[in-house]
Amino acid sequence: MKKIISAILVLILVAASSVICFAESAENESEDRMLPKANVKAVTFLGDSIATGYGLEGYDESTDNAEILSYANLTASYYGLTLGENCFNYAKNGDKSSDLLLKLTNELTEDERANIAKSDVIVISIGGNDLLGLFYTHMAEFLELGESASVEQGIIKLFTMTEDEIKGLSKKAEDFYKTKKDEVEVVFKQTGENISYIFDELKNISPNAQIFIQSVYNPASELPQYEALSIVNAYIFESMIEALNNQIYDVAEEKGMHLVDVFAEFSGRREDCTNIADFDVHPNEYGHSIIADALCFRIDVVYDSLGEGDVDKFTEGEFPWIWFAVAAAVIVAAVPIVFFVVKKSASTQN
Repeated sequence: MKKIISAILVLILVAASSVICFAESAENESEDRMLPKANVKAVTFLGDSIATGYGLEGYDESTDNAEILSYANLTASYYGLTLGENCFNYAKNGDKSSDLLLKLTNELTEDERANIAKSDVIVISIGGNDLLGLFYTHMAEFLELGESASVEQGIIKLFTMTEDEIKGLSKKAEDFYKTKKDEVEVVFKQTGENISYIFDELKNISPNAQIFIQSVYNPASELPQYEALSIVNAYIFESMIEALNNQIYDVAEEKGMHLVDVFAEFSGRREDCTNIADFDVHPNEYGHSIIADALCFRIDVVYDSLGEGDVDKFTEGEFPWIWFAVAAAVIVAAVPIVFFVVKKSASTQN
């Protein structure tokens, strides 16, 4: 009898130890795992050519571009969404913040409004064309090319400057921006107000949506082989981007939008992330993958804080009573085996 009791006690200890180890293992795995994937049911992308995927291999403005490696498509793939069903991309090449605001207030089709309404995540890429339009105007003036000068003329001018012209270019660019700083801030203040109204319109359409906005990156800061362009970038373009992003940061904080800081993500590797070597400011495939990673991580963080991640509740230890049930089941199932073994051992000895 003592042998049986001892065997049962040993079995209980083994079962309990096994369950505890299993629970601890699950808890440790939970601590080491990445953020749970957000349970995104539908997503809408809005904005400009960065969101459309312009400049990527296979991009065709006449199609839905479902096959290109844009950050919108990469994000949809990560969350298991399908373009046209629960992923919608209404971005448009060349749009400024005023264009997006106009679209939301007056130009949405019934289907577009309905799809935005059912989206629990909305992603905005806007402001880049507000920046470029102003920058090109200022460059024409700075380079003394006339108001009707093209971008190509400005590039040619920068690349054909003499050494003497380049020597005085830094001071000239610094002084020029000082004269334009107030104008730049006024223009970008309007951009900020447009983004604020865009947020309000989206909340009217989809009140419970989590809205994410991207900062504007600088594609041109790492081109030391083009000295004149680098000077203009450092003293004018970079300052304009900072003024614009300050507006985006402020509006995001004020309205409760979630910032995806693409500017910071591209810093230190901008030439690798864009097609700037071919004089195209748009992100390349690597750049889009960087944006997608940053966006998905930000979405997962937000959903995790809301408790809406795709979490396995069992392994997360939210049901500790299950461990006791498992232990009890193991013990109950094993007791007859113990009795059989003990009885068999006793009959053998006799």
